[in-house]
Amino acid sequence: MACQRAPKPEGELPPNDKIVKKLEELCEFYESSDDATNQFKLRGTRRAINKLKLLGRDLTDDDVEESALRRILGSKFKVGSNKETIKKIQEIHESGDLDRLRTYRADPRRCAIMELSKVWGIGYRKAQTLIDKNNIWSVKELKEEAEKNPKIVEARVHRTLRCHDDLQLRMSREEAMVIGDRVRTCAREVFAELLPLHDVTKLKVEGASAASPFADRASISRRWRRRAAATPSPRPASLDAVAARRSHG
Repeated sequence: MACQRAPKPEGELPPNDKIVKKLEELCEFYESSDDATNQFKLRGTRRAINKLKLLGRDLTDDDVEESALRRILGSKFKVGSNKETIKKIQEIHESGDLDRLRTYRADPRRCAIMELSKVWGIGYRKAQTLIDKNNIWSVKELKEEAEKNPKIVEARVHRTLRCHDDLQLRMSREEAMVIGDRVRTCAREVFAELLPLHDVTKLKVEGASAASPFADRASISRRWRRRAAATPSPRPASLDAVAARRSHG
């Protein structure tokens, strides 16, 4: 997993950070749109972001040539909206920004929908309703109006509004690693019987029993197969009836 890699030294930006940030901003606009074609663009853009993050170095002038970028990003970036992603990366590399992003940023309604859609429980349609019917153009205005008129949003949205600012913060890699270790430990303790047979020997975690009650599943399965083979299966009554009719015929 990308979050399990060693963190960068403080002050050092990840490779292709400027390009990645612009593409991530573009993804936010795609997510706040109900245009079906934007969903295809969203998937392609996210795929490109992951490739650039894992590249391990900054793109050079030679790398941003179309053929070179295709080799870096993969075979899927040859046709359709994915091919447009290559042009966007080239534009960001050359100018530092995207004309498409400038157009989106200049549209107050699009920006408001994007901001409101970041609140968990509010989608594109609900954001439009808040703008058109309630004249709410930002999360701050939504919080103020929700205190005066609680029925303006559902109860679940009230809960997420209280911690919305914290939810917008990126989790550090160190914190993600700690959470991942804790989840794996709990999973081994609780779902030991669901693990593959070759993982049974890896279940020695702190607080867990020394052996799983399912540790001997292989021998149980072998005994069951031997017992089934030794016990003749009963002949279906329908076959006996057919055989009797043939003998009398």
